[in-house]
Amino acid sequence: AITREVGYREKTGVYLMNLATLFIQLERFDEAFAALDEARALAESLKHTWLMTGVDLVTGSGFSKVSNYPEAESLLQKALAAAGKDGLQEYVGLALFELAVVALATDRPALARQYGEESLAVLTAVAHFKAAEVAEWLAKLA
Repeated sequence: AITREVGYREKTGVYLMNLATLFIQLERFDEAFAALDEARALAESLKHTWLMTGVDLVTGSGFSKVSNYPEAESLLQKALAAAGKDGLQEYVGLALFELAVVALATDRPALARQYGEESLAVLTAVAHFKAAEVAEWLAKLA
Protein backbone atom coordinates (compact mmCIF):
# COMPACT_ATOMS: atom_id res chain seq x y z
CA ALA A 1 0.00 0.00 0.00
CA ILE A 2 2.86 2.40 0.76
CA THR A 3 4.31 2.04 -2.75
CA ARG A 4 0.92 2.90 -4.24
CA GLU A 5 0.59 6.00 -2.06
CA VAL A 6 3.96 7.45 -2.97
CA GLY A 7 3.73 6.54 -6.62
CA TYR A 8 6.22 3.69 -7.06
CA ARG A 9 4.06 2.02 -9.66
CA GLU A 10 6.84 -0.11 -11.17
CA LYS A 11 7.83 -1.50 -7.76
CA THR A 12 4.17 -2.07 -6.95
CA GLY A 13 3.86 -4.18 -10.10
CA VAL A 14 6.88 -6.26 -9.11
CA TYR A 15 5.58 -6.68 -5.55
CA LEU A 16 2.18 -7.77 -6.86
CA MET A 17 3.84 -10.29 -9.19
CA ASN A 18 5.90 -11.67 -6.30
CA LEU A 19 2.85 -11.77 -4.05
CA ALA A 20 0.99 -13.70 -6.74
CA THR A 21 3.86 -16.19 -6.94
CA LEU A 22 3.54 -16.76 -3.20
CA PHE A 23 -0.24 -17.14 -3.45
CA ILE A 24 0.22 -19.73 -6.22
CA GLN A 25 2.62 -21.69 -4.01
CA LEU A 26 0.03 -21.56 -1.23
CA GLU A 27 -2.71 -22.63 -3.70
CA ARG A 28 -4.64 -19.41 -3.06
CA PHE A 29 -5.40 -18.98 -6.73
CA ASP A 30 -8.18 -16.38 -6.55
CA GLU A 31 -5.87 -14.03 -4.67
CA ALA A 32 -3.00 -14.82 -7.04
CA PHE A 33 -5.02 -14.01 -10.14
CA ALA A 34 -6.39 -10.82 -8.55
CA ALA A 35 -2.84 -9.64 -7.79
CA LEU A 36 -1.77 -10.55 -11.32
CA ASP A 37 -4.67 -8.62 -12.83
CA GLU A 38 -3.55 -5.54 -10.93
CA ALA A 39 0.10 -6.10 -11.89
CA ARG A 40 -0.93 -6.51 -15.55
CA ALA A 41 -2.85 -3.23 -15.48
CA LEU A 42 0.18 -1.45 -14.03
CA ALA A 43 2.56 -3.03 -16.54
CA GLU A 44 0.31 -2.03 -19.43
CA SER A 45 -0.09 1.54 -18.17
CA LEU A 46 3.67 1.87 -17.71
CA LYS A 47 4.42 0.13 -21.02
CA HIS A 48 7.04 -2.01 -19.26
CA THR A 49 7.55 -5.04 -21.48
CA TRP A 50 9.77 -6.85 -18.97
CA LEU A 51 7.12 -6.49 -16.25
CA MET A 52 4.40 -7.61 -18.66
CA THR A 53 6.53 -10.61 -19.60
CA GLY A 54 6.93 -11.50 -15.93
CA VAL A 55 3.20 -11.17 -15.34
CA ASP A 56 2.49 -13.46 -18.31
CA LEU A 57 5.01 -15.97 -16.98
CA VAL A 58 3.54 -16.05 -13.47
CA THR A 59 -0.04 -16.08 -14.78
CA GLY A 60 0.81 -18.97 -17.10
CA SER A 61 2.31 -20.84 -14.18
CA GLY A 62 -0.85 -20.23 -12.17
CA PHE A 63 -3.07 -21.51 -14.97
CA SER A 64 -0.88 -24.60 -15.19
CA LYS A 65 -1.37 -25.25 -11.47
CA VAL A 66 -5.17 -25.14 -11.90
CA SER A 67 -4.94 -27.43 -14.96
CA ASN A 68 -5.99 -24.78 -17.48
CA TYR A 69 -3.28 -25.95 -19.84
CA PRO A 70 -4.42 -24.20 -23.04
CA GLU A 71 -4.41 -20.79 -21.33
CA ALA A 72 -1.15 -21.62 -19.54
CA GLU A 73 0.58 -22.63 -22.76
CA SER A 74 -0.66 -19.56 -24.61
CA LEU A 75 0.63 -17.15 -21.96
CA LEU A 76 3.90 -19.03 -21.52
CA GLN A 77 4.55 -19.00 -25.27
CA LYS A 78 3.83 -15.26 -25.28
CA ALA A 79 6.24 -14.76 -22.35
CA LEU A 80 8.90 -16.89 -24.04
CA ALA A 81 8.68 -14.90 -27.27
CA ALA A 82 8.81 -11.55 -25.48
CA ALA A 83 11.67 -12.64 -23.22
CA GLY A 84 13.67 -13.89 -26.19
CA LYS A 85 13.07 -10.68 -28.10
CA ASP A 86 14.10 -8.52 -25.13
CA GLY A 87 17.08 -10.68 -24.09
CA LEU A 88 15.57 -11.61 -20.72
CA GLN A 89 17.40 -14.92 -20.35
CA GLU A 90 16.12 -15.65 -16.85
CA TYR A 91 12.53 -15.38 -18.11
CA VAL A 92 13.41 -17.50 -21.17
CA GLY A 93 14.67 -20.29 -18.93
CA LEU A 94 11.71 -20.07 -16.56
CA ALA A 95 9.16 -19.99 -19.39
CA LEU A 96 10.78 -23.02 -21.00
CA PHE A 97 10.54 -24.96 -17.74
CA GLU A 98 6.89 -24.04 -17.24
CA LEU A 99 6.21 -25.08 -20.84
CA ALA A 100 7.94 -28.39 -20.10
CA VAL A 101 5.60 -28.95 -17.16
CA VAL A 102 2.58 -28.17 -19.35
CA ALA A 103 3.83 -30.45 -22.13
CA LEU A 104 4.23 -33.34 -19.70
CA ALA A 105 0.80 -32.72 -18.17
CA THR A 106 -0.73 -32.80 -21.66
CA ASP A 107 0.96 -36.09 -22.58
CA ARG A 108 3.76 -34.74 -24.76
CA PRO A 109 6.83 -36.22 -23.02
CA ALA A 110 9.28 -35.67 -25.90
CA LEU A 111 8.39 -31.98 -26.03
CA ALA A 112 8.56 -31.81 -22.24
CA ARG A 113 12.10 -33.19 -22.31
CA GLN A 114 13.12 -30.78 -25.07
CA TYR A 115 11.78 -27.76 -23.21
CA GLY A 116 13.29 -29.02 -19.97
CA GLU A 117 16.75 -29.45 -21.50
CA GLU A 118 16.59 -26.01 -23.12
CA SER A 119 15.48 -24.52 -19.81
CA LEU A 120 18.31 -26.19 -17.92
CA ALA A 121 20.89 -24.89 -20.41
CA VAL A 122 19.61 -21.31 -20.13
CA LEU A 123 19.18 -21.33 -16.35
CA THR A 124 22.63 -22.88 -15.87
CA ALA A 125 24.18 -20.24 -18.14
CA VAL A 126 22.70 -17.43 -16.02
CA ALA A 127 23.45 -19.28 -12.75
CA HIS A 128 19.77 -19.27 -11.74
CA PHE A 129 18.88 -21.06 -8.52
CA LYS A 130 16.06 -22.96 -10.27
CA ALA A 131 18.53 -24.84 -12.50
CA ALA A 132 18.90 -27.53 -9.83
CA GLU A 133 15.13 -28.04 -9.70
CA VAL A 134 14.97 -28.36 -13.49
CA ALA A 135 17.85 -30.89 -13.47
CA GLU A 136 16.04 -32.93 -10.81
CA TRP A 137 12.80 -32.76 -12.80
CA LEU A 138 14.57 -33.95 -15.96
CA ALA A 139 16.19 -36.83 -14.08
CA LYS A 140 12.73 -38.06 -13.07
CA LEU A 141 11.64 -38.14 -16.73
CA ALA A 142 14.15 -40.87 -17.58
